[in-house]
Amino acid sequence: MTLIIDRSITQRNTLMALIVVSVTCIVSSSAYGALFLFLRRNSSRLSKSLRREVFLAFQVLVLLLAFFAMLVFYAVLNYFSRMQMNDYMYYLRGIYPLASGFLSYSNPYCILLLNRDLTGQVIQSVSCEGYKGSEAQISGVLSTSHKQNQVISNHMTTTTVTNGRRVAFEI
Repeated sequence: MTLIIDRSITQRNTLMALIVVSVTCIVSSSAYGALFLFLRRNSSRLSKSLRREVFLAFQVLVLLLAFFAMLVFYAVLNYFSRMQMNDYMYYLRGIYPLASGFLSYSNPYCILLLNRDLTGQVIQSVSCEGYKGSEAQISGVLSTSHKQNQVISNHMTTTTVTNGRRVAFEI
């Protein structure tokens, strides 16, 4: 970091990094803008699965904010490079790994905190309440057979059915 690099090389590299991050921010912002317009026009007709996908897209919005933070970082770095403020430029390049690492880890934590199911499981694990299975119920009609007792085996549970009655069991 203490080596002085030719000014043209430094300017070119900082400009290229600024261009790449700028294009990423523009494309991502355009995609989120189109998503927002789609939601405003079709909010009443969205299915439940599409609503979950939209919620997931907004969980990843933190990543876009991290790209904007990196855009500011590279803009300042490019400015220092053009003005030949080498001390400031080397200081910023020294904190780059810290900033990059913090911003790259913000997205998984955001997804972890905004995902209701996963957050509930983490809270149960931390509070030592144990794992609780899904409470979804499935019902079905079984045909009668010649056997008095019939055993139905699912990959998660086993239920005994007598005389072809309608049963509900948990997965």
